[in-house]
Amino acid sequence: MIEIRLPRTTDAAGCAELAALAIGEDRAGAFIKSHMERHHLIVAEAEAETRCRNVWAPAHPHA
Repeated sequence: MIEIRLPRTTDAAGCAELAALAIGEDRAGAFIKSHMERHHLIVAEAEAETRCRNVWAPAHPHA
């Protein structure tokens, strides 16, 4: 079974590792920190394997 949830503090390192593959190690930490603070990430976890996903939510309903 897969659990979809908001990220926990302990998920930050794993999410940063995945982000580093796409945007580089130098930007990944700040990117993940910002998105976790703004609740723009969700985490899918299955059998101790965790995946992070960016959730793009507009700041304004008409944006």
